Amino acid sequence: MELTKDVLKNWWIQTTGEAHYKTALDGRTNVDSLDKLRKLIYELVQDGVIAHAHNKKDGYYRLVEKAEGEIIWWEGDDIDDSKVNLILPFGLHKAVYIPRPALVTISGDTNAGKTAIADNILNYNQEKFDDIQILMCEGMDLFRGKMMIAQPKCPIPPKFHTFKRKKNFEDVIYPNGLNIIDYLRPPNSESLMSIGTPLEAIAAKLDTGIAVVCMQKPRGERGDAFGGIVTQWDAALSMSIHSTSEQYVSYLKLNKIKKALIFDRDLYKLKIRFKIDFGIKLTEIEKIYE
Repeated sequence: MELTKDVLKNWWIQTTGEAHYKTALDGRTNVDSLDKLRKLIYELVQDGVIAHAHNKKDGYYRLVEKAEGEIIWWEGDDIDDSKVNLILPFGLHKAVYIPRPALVTISGDTNAGKTAIADNILNYNQEKFDDIQILMCEGMDLFRGKMMIAQPKCPIPPKFHTFKRKKNFEDVIYPNGLNIIDYLRPPNSESLMSIGTPLEAIAAKLDTGIAVVCMQKPRGERGDAFGGIVTQWDAALSMSIHSTSEQYVSYLKLNKIKKALIFDRDLYKLKIRFKIDFGIKLTEIEKIYE
């Protein structure tokens, strides 16, 4: 195959991800053509077809992502505000506004109550979305018992769908619905920050929908999930659940708020202590500002 600019361009368009220029055309370029290959790579960079790959050594390139179609936001039907905001436990929906699309993250100590918070958000909002699902990686045997005693009473059959799933959540996201993910693990156990990649992919699949994503966090005052601050980058609201020395008593804190509705109090200092009964019933003990 003759090495030309069009041949190289077409190969790169069909290539996903990042690649070293020496692997161009699947490595079918001989050593004598490397100088020509470098020249054509330079020309494709100048033409805006490819670009240097970030965080890679010299010689790695990626296809330039073209801008998606412009969003004509001033045309079309308005979204009904009554369907935009999630109903949240402890009346938090009166303090924070969740725009759409939105990623909401819940980080929590082991057995601190993040699943209970997520299950209540699921139950509270069954009337607010046409498409609702919960994607669970564990606890299926306990889910039926919890939802049968949930308040308000969960309709039977429920208006949400329940699936078992442990990874690649972005493949099944309802773009305009409510998605509860319990829970998300870092795809690379040796790099906790790798959890940012699936979070970004989940957020990218949302059109007007909301994804509520549960994640594990280290025990203690730290609010970030395993993976650190990257777990909050795309979030419209980030909450953390902390265990206490009292059995079945935990507290909730807000770590990122995109739009607050209360301005006379510092919501980042808010701590809500609550009790969990039967894995689903939440009883508020107190709200304090520290």
